[in-house]
Amino acid sequence: MRVTLTDKLVGRRTSEGNTVAVVASFYDDSSDTWTPVTPTTVRYRLDDPETGREVIGWTSVTPATSATISLPGTSLTTSYSQEKMEVTVQANAGLSSQYQTSKRFHITGLIGQ
Repeated sequence: MRVTLTDKLVGRRTSEGNTVAVVASFYDDSSDTWTPVTPTTVRYRLDDPETGREVIGWTSVTPATSATISLPGTSLTTSYSQEKMEVTVQANAGLSSQYQTSKRFHITGLIGQ
């Protein structure tokens, strides 16, 4: 099992309060050519990797060969001029085929604007 994450962020940045969409795609990587596969379970979380603060705890989404995960702007806030966030997506939780991947991005604060 492999999970890939794609987004439309320019330079891995977004402004505070913007909603961010991340597309998670799931593949069977047991052969040279990866094929799309629907995992048994899919879940995601959002954290501040520098402080370890949980922003959004594990949240389940409907399993499919791909899933669009919407990170709400109300969760993408900062008290600083810039802050890192990390979204983690996990497929097949608790199974021998469990796989997860993460992606970091920056929030640019609205302070002083």
